[in-house]
Amino acid sequence: MSQPESPADLLKSAGLPQPESQLMDYLRRQRWFSGKDREIERVVIEDAGIAEGEPSLVPVLLRAEYADSGWERYSLPLSVRPAANADYRDAALVAEGLRDGEPVVVLDALLDRQAAARFWGLLEGADPLPTLNGELAGSGAGRPAHDAEIHTLPRDQSNTMLVRGETELLKCFRKLEGTSSPEFEMLEALKDAGFGHIPTPLGLIEYRTAAAEPVVVAMLQPYLHNATDGWAIAMTSLRDLYAAADESEVEDEAEIRDLVDDQGSDFTPDAARLGAVIAEMHLALAGDSMPEPMRAQPAGPTDLRAWADDMLADLETLARADRNLAAKAAREGLRRRIDAIADLPEAGLAIRVHGDLHLGQTARTDDGWVILDFEGEPSRSVEARRRRASALKDVAGILRSLDYASAVALLNWTNPDDPRWTRLQRFGDAWARVNQEALWDTYVATVGASPLLPPAEMAPALLDAYEVQKALYELAYELNHRPDWAWIPLRYLESPA
Repeated sequence: MSQPESPADLLKSAGLPQPESQLMDYLRRQRWFSGKDREIERVVIEDAGIAEGEPSLVPVLLRAEYADSGWERYSLPLSVRPAANADYRDAALVAEGLRDGEPVVVLDALLDRQAAARFWGLLEGADPLPTLNGELAGSGAGRPAHDAEIHTLPRDQSNTMLVRGETELLKCFRKLEGTSSPEFEMLEALKDAGFGHIPTPLGLIEYRTAAAEPVVVAMLQPYLHNATDGWAIAMTSLRDLYAAADESEVEDEAEIRDLVDDQGSDFTPDAARLGAVIAEMHLALAGDSMPEPMRAQPAGPTDLRAWADDMLADLETLARADRNLAAKAAREGLRRRIDAIADLPEAGLAIRVHGDLHLGQTARTDDGWVILDFEGEPSRSVEARRRRASALKDVAGILRSLDYASAVALLNWTNPDDPRWTRLQRFGDAWARVNQEALWDTYVATVGASPLLPPAEMAPALLDAYEVQKALYELAYELNHRPDWAWIPLRYLESPA
């Protein structure tokens, strides 16, 4: 085979006759693709390589360029197999083609167990995988386990999680940053600060070139095999609640609250313990052991105005995308709730925060709660995710998640046309309030006299503004991915403060 002149030529030789359009089609179908609400003008193959073997492994870096002049970089490693007797899941198929005149299937390598196994070799001392313009290289503490089974985890929506031998988890980033990983920075800083409620990073796979700093494409962590994610625990509690509510004749609000408190798998103790862990995380992030770029700073009027402006920008962006938002969500009322924080004289400390904290980013193990996935909201820039914020940004995220859980569990139980819907919704709302109160009370008690939070009389306004911002983010996501769920954040946005 002659030396390919470009990454696109290399992909053609590997079996993709029209690599740009075929990869664009595959990209658009993926949950982890964040550009669904933008018009793609083209896909550019930035780099690629071929590691021979069976299957052959083809690391690919591509750039999605949008009509608004923006762009995003993605990692899409491929595997190529002879089409005869190829065994694969339909979801893994990128394209069919010819290689050296023979039919082949081109698969997403992270959904091809045999191909995915080769990434662990990079963490065990194997030579880097060369590409036309650079290489993929690994470093870390991966241990040889060549016969261990590999499978994917379904829970992550913005990356791909691979589990090997039920002991190691390789988090493979799809959307790549042009710099070091914000998540790795956070995990390393929290580990050094002595915060133990995180999965400790064990190794990295990086894309390296001579012209730029390394870019993290995958991170190795322990697999928490005995963990149950917080969302699943909440769903179990709510399913039991709705079953109990269906069997009861309770209508009075106080009696509904009592039923929530009494029902067998009440989530409230877990919510309280989770509140304490989140507070401990924030105290660690506010501590003196943080690296200088992550060091906590007093938050004053300038920070509050900047935070309010960011929130208002989110509101305006969403209003432009959804022409009915102004009427649906009482847009001016939301603006007033956000603008209220600009009049506060102080806001406690500005710290690095998780940035996308919700029940699905938590897990309960035999040793207690663990906080996961410190990337921040994937649709925001790395610069935005690294900005310091009030710890209340994370608290708002987890409080919103409790409200979300009650709504989704109700959808799983029945549907809005059911005559029981409005009555059962009252039980779900009570469940959310009870657990929000338990989490908040324990959070505040754990923070104690630390200067982390604003004064008690100022905290509610800042927390409310962050909850509005989170609900706007939720609504934008649902409009793009699950329009049938858009009513969940919209219901909150339409409610009085």
